[in-house]
Amino acid sequence: MINTAPNTASPDKTIVAAGRALRAGSDQRGLSPAIELVILAPALMILLGLVVAGARIWFVRSTLTEAAYSGARAASIQRSIDSAAEAATAAADAQLQTDGVDCAQRRISFDLGGFRAPVGQPAAVTGVVRCRVEFGDVLLPGFPGSLWLTGRSSAVIDTYRER
Repeated sequence: MINTAPNTASPDKTIVAAGRALRAGSDQRGLSPAIELVILAPALMILLGLVVAGARIWFVRSTLTEAAYSGARAASIQRSIDSAAEAATAAADAQLQTDGVDCAQRRISFDLGGFRAPVGQPAAVTGVVRCRVEFGDVLLPGFPGSLWLTGRSSAVIDTYRER
């Protein structure tokens, strides 16, 4: 049978789908891509800056620990406190330069008290290397521009070697 009833649908064709009204001819794809990019780009840049800052922190801390160990090891094989102090500082500086760590400020210290222990007693040299690292080039303006990072390490002095 053929339906001959007149079309009673209104010219304003409204369809209800998933609890909201959709009008025929309306664009339901969301914001334009340019606006979405303007909204998302700063958030992605901040996220990228935080990733780079985190990688820099990890790299510098690792390098500071290596420099402290290099200095402590260089000191531990010396025969006197004076030569140990010079060797420790030189080795730590060389390690930092080799690894390319750019410190705004640097503090290098070594505990050489192990050289005063009598032969036959265990002793060690402990090194502490501190560095103030700048972050102004990777983070947003207004964020802290620098951070003090520290690396520590020890090396054993030969127990039975004359000191």
